[in-house]
Amino acid sequence: MSLHPDFIEAVRRLHPGVNFLRDVIVQDNADGRGSFLAEWNLPGNPPTDDEIAAAMAAPVVPQTISMLSARRALRAAGLLDKINAAVAAAAPEVQDAWQFSNALDRRSPTVQALAAAIGLSGAQMDDLFIQAASLAPL
Repeated sequence: MSLHPDFIEAVRRLHPGVNFLRDVIVQDNADGRGSFLAEWNLPGNPPTDDEIAAAMAAPVVPQTISMLSARRALRAAGLLDKINAAVAAAAPEVQDAWQFSNALDRRSPTVQALAAAIGLSGAQMDDLFIQAASLAPL
């Protein structure tokens, strides 16, 4: 039986960091029947078609956004003054990074610390990154 067309992308979204050479092995025997799941080495069962559809419908949280987009999203959320105060109270290296960086990385310890300093949850950070990435260029 052939895999759902979105199987690989859905597995990436459901299992960040998945290794398709170790954790999930997909093969195609070139027999005209398409790709199939050869091995599933992750906890639980492979995703069902409904789980794949739900994973594909969920917004993808960008891991990197431009500083301009970050500032625009923070301003729209009423958080720019708060983050600027947290940056002003931070170490000089953090201040330099905030002022001179071109992008923000969601996984950065500095970004995580600044978010915690203004009381943002992980879900709120995700929402801000999604919002920032969706902004039209100026």
